[in-house]
Amino acid sequence: MREKKDIIDKKSDRKANFCLFLGSGVVLGQFAFISTGTFQYFSWDIMEPIAYTMLYANFTCGFLFYLFKKRDL
Repeated sequence: MREKKDIIDKKSDRKANFCLFLGSGVVLGQFAFISTGTFQYFSWDIMEPIAYTMLYANFTCGFLFYLFKKRDL
């Protein structure tokens, strides 16, 4: 029984680490995109609607994830 629990714990740790690295990678990528777009290539007048659209997409994806994965503890 202990062996099964250890296997399940390892799988859950791997999945949690994958989700954390993926989420932080997306956030850092978006920050880098907005920063370089604002200060190097375009101006804030062009990047502002893009940033708001990205925020709206993040909120929508997060809310959909919550709706599909919510369960009682």
